[in-house]
Amino acid sequence: ETSSYWSKAVALIDAIIAANSADVDGITGATYSSNGIKEAVNNALKSAVDHGVFADGDGSEDDPYTIENAEQLEDFAESVDNGESYEGEYIALSSDIDLSEITSWNPIGAESGTSGIFAGTFDGVNHTISKLTISEEYEGAANVGLFSALDSGAVVKNLIIKDTDINVSAGGMLRVGAVAGNGNTNSGMKIDSVEVSGMISAESTGISHAGGVVGGDGNYAVISNVCS
Repeated sequence: ETSSYWSKAVALIDAIIAANSADVDGITGATYSSNGIKEAVNNALKSAVDHGVFADGDGSEDDPYTIENAEQLEDFAESVDNGESYEGEYIALSSDIDLSEITSWNPIGAESGTSGIFAGTFDGVNHTISKLTISEEYEGAANVGLFSALDSGAVVKNLIIKDTDINVSAGGMLRVGAVAGNGNTNSGMKIDSVEVSGMISAESTGISHAGGVVGGDGNYAVISNVCS
């Protein structure tokens, strides 16, 4: 940037620090430089947050975010619970993951409602997630599995889930599957090349949908090359 404009814009850094956010007004007369600084700060913050969850990667198809252990998988689940959909982004396992020390798995994404749902691509790279255990009593409706539900455009592929033990009940509509409880309405989710084994039990005062792979698939779903 032209040095005279840049020298004005750098004053924005103090404002960002004071606000603890890049959501501040730009510097008059140095709009492009101000926008550049704010974009750089936002990108840096996003990278810091993402790499606090994952082992590596930038979320692109060529360099997906990688998960290498149970703790990172838990952190990933929590980030989706908190509203990060990962739409258009890619996540991949870099090793087999044993969940035997987790007495009741927190599904990836919110168990009820349509917000906090995964919308990216999750590639198991033919790795295994074992000992997926969920034992809960939900007061209302719930979607339960490794993922709670899969949103529009979501893909789960090349994954083995073995020794599954899911035993849940709910006070409303209950959808349960080892991969996902449900595909949101008109989601067009895709599940491909997945193998599942274990036991699933679902009981509800409302309607229960239970399946080895998914409990409900929504409209326009594609489920291919699966074994349960």
